[in-house]
Amino acid sequence: MPPEMFKLECIPNKKCDVYAYGVVLWEIFTEKMPYEGKYDNILSLTLAVTQNNRPDIPDKFTPTLSHLIMDCWDGNPERRPDFSTILSEDSDYFNKITCEWIANGQNLISNFWSEATRNYGSEEVPWDEFKKVFSKIMNILPENPKYGVPLRAVQILLDAVNGPVRHSSFYQFVQWFSPIQAVPQNQNGRSTFDEIVSLLSQPWFFGKLSANKATRLLENVKPRTYLVRFSENQGSSFTVSIRAKETSKEKDIKESKKESSKDLKENLSKDSSKSKVQHYRLEGRDQNIPIVTAIFNLIKKVQGKYALSEKRPAEYVALFNQGMENLYIENQYQQHHIPNAEPWQSTKVIF
Repeated sequence: MPPEMFKLECIPNKKCDVYAYGVVLWEIFTEKMPYEGKYDNILSLTLAVTQNNRPDIPDKFTPTLSHLIMDCWDGNPERRPDFSTILSEDSDYFNKITCEWIANGQNLISNFWSEATRNYGSEEVPWDEFKKVFSKIMNILPENPKYGVPLRAVQILLDAVNGPVRHSSFYQFVQWFSPIQAVPQNQNGRSTFDEIVSLLSQPWFFGKLSANKATRLLENVKPRTYLVRFSENQGSSFTVSIRAKETSKEKDIKESKKESSKDLKENLSKDSSKSKVQHYRLEGRDQNIPIVTAIFNLIKKVQGKYALSEKRPAEYVALFNQGMENLYIENQYQQHHIPNAEPWQSTKVIF
């Protein structure tokens, strides 16, 4: 109960609910009861609440989560946010909290956004400034032409080709590629750059493609054709979308010699439905193995056979048609391939 409710003249309102929401968030993330065992009686608890004593914020809480909870249970009701603010796309609280939680504990990026936005506010930063700070934590010089492809890939993934890097885009990026790993000084081991270049070079990777668009691309292709995209669901980074095996009706239509090719096309189109395209999320990825290897394992598990490469995002294709910039791929990683690759996994992969 908020402190103002201990005053007889107070009428319950939405700000009281916001206070309770902050306490409930604390309970969810700590899995504890607030003030448990701290006060002997209701009078001492009431006094503590009215004197702005609140449950301790654990160190494991992310900055956005901590600020949201403390704002919600502020002693002054007027300073508490409205639910419309908490749930708005501009605030983007929950995307930030999710991605900060994933990145929590990584010294590499724990203070990154604060440093990058130091002179620009907290929501966005110009790409050139972001690149300078990001290159620092990645242990590279941004002017080194060897890193032209991976830096351009990061810029595309952050939707910053024609604008600034937004806070929400950065934390989404962290969710996809966590843990963020710097380029090792001895060039042994793999960095986040390797993961990104490896992924975007695959002809089957379509990036930010919705489930509906993936379905439309796959519903009229041959069975077991697949593509891979970023997941729309929180908690999962990648999804394999695949055209299911032929139904008995499709086989009957194909085997019928009495129908014209036009009739065949019309019948197949009528029989097409979303149920023919299935979507499998990559969950619980082992962070000790490369992203592309984990995706290939899922593709094999769902019996994907034919990679759809048409209509892939043009910016991904253009990344690997830049002449000398491909030195990053050819010189440094040409010996690395997917182990025990099946014939349909023959696309060159860089770790």
